[in-house]
Amino acid sequence: MNKILFTGGLGDILAVEARMTDTEKYAVREIYLATPGAKFIRQALSYHHLWSKYPITEVLTREQIFQYSPSKYCIHSLNELINTCQIARVRIPPNGVVDMGIVRIFSEIRSGRRPWNQSGFAFPRYKCDIACDFTTTSGDHRIQNRNFTEPEIIKIKEYADKNKLSLIELGEGKTTFDEYVGYVNGCREFIGVDSAASILAVMDKVTFPEKKVFIRSNNPAWYAHRMEWYSPGAMDFFFGKEYN
Repeated sequence: MNKILFTGGLGDILAVEARMTDTEKYAVREIYLATPGAKFIRQALSYHHLWSKYPITEVLTREQIFQYSPSKYCIHSLNELINTCQIARVRIPPNGVVDMGIVRIFSEIRSGRRPWNQSGFAFPRYKCDIACDFTTTSGDHRIQNRNFTEPEIIKIKEYADKNKLSLIELGEGKTTFDEYVGYVNGCREFIGVDSAASILAVMDKVTFPEKKVFIRSNNPAWYAHRMEWYSPGAMDFFFGKEYN
């Protein structure tokens, strides 16, 4: 399987990669992407200790996915990608590409065929007390109402000020990608929405169990199936508007 396809966002790729076997990871020589998050995924892959030197091909652009994908946000599988490429009249991925898309892999996680296997991403670590990811990415237009409200954000900042704790706000326009992953890894406490940052924080907690992780989502499907996205047994509190 020297050619692999990733679909979904950065958080999906982080979750899927951590469930690949060592044999699968070492076999990779080419990476294909069909995701609106390709910019950030390319940056993440540059930190991968095995894959950083291998070519990455973006099959569809972000704009093409939004235009042609049935879900209007992401491609879910190789079959969906091929169908979308045919509709868009663009070149389909070559033969031999192995589907590491979210539908196939998450179904295998659910059925017990994809045990946790750690991550091959070697992200930096920047120390801080609290790292906060208060909003979803701008592209994830379906689920903006999972964001923290302004009163909630103020309450968290007041908590940090009162206890003289350093607080870093993550996100587009606030941190670089290097800072984004670095502070998530290096913080003592992560507070955030259900996102790539939260998935990375929980992965880090497997190695550093003293890390505190608090995650919000108001998506019932993600709440019910959170152990497919997140590493096992590493979450302090997963909460949402329906589950307070």
